[in-house]
Amino acid sequence: MADDIVALLAHLGVERADVMGYSLAGGVALRTVIRHPDRVRTLVVMSTVYARTGWDPEVREDFDHMGPETAGGMEHSPLAQIYPDVSWPALFTKIGDVQRQDYDWSRQITALSRPVLLVFAAADAVRTEHIMAFYALLGGGQRDASPNGSLRLTAQLAMLPGRTHDDIIADPALAPLVTPFLDIAMPRRASSCFELVHVAAGRRCDRTDHRGHAMTYDRVAR
Repeated sequence: MADDIVALLAHLGVERADVMGYSLAGGVALRTVIRHPDRVRTLVVMSTVYARTGWDPEVREDFDHMGPETAGGMEHSPLAQIYPDVSWPALFTKIGDVQRQDYDWSRQITALSRPVLLVFAAADAVRTEHIMAFYALLGGGQRDASPNGSLRLTAQLAMLPGRTHDDIIADPALAPLVTPFLDIAMPRRASSCFELVHVAAGRRCDRTDHRGHAMTYDRVAR
């Protein structure tokens, strides 16, 4: 799916994008920056893991038993009304097949050079130890940022209190949390061109930077 994201960017004429993914889509976002780092400007990862062992044990157990029989209630759910053409048994089978595979992307995470924001719920489906290890792989928690903040990392970690894995996406504090991160990473004197891509939309910003050099950038979120 990471290759599909890049194919969509190419179709839209988007050179580089801010990529944001939640839960399993967070894994897709991670694979996108790992496989195509030159196409990603910043990365926002919500409630996801870089290794299968990062999920809570009961979540891994659910994945172990996920298949067509576990999709029974989906055909009458609100999601089925939004996506009437989805075969839920087929989708659940594919998710189960993928999530039963063992994986660990820690080596690739340490090599990331793009600004990364990690966002988790205080009561997430991700183990707390894994959250902190994720941040540490990006250099977080290793030193003080100094009194003037000059040693502050480009990687950031946020925990939303009172939220779970299932309702964090609806937290009204989420957008005000993510937007400043994207603004900080934006080149100076660049106007803020933000286009929400859900199906297929995009807009390009062509400006000059603070040295007068021409630059092109795109801000895209899922």
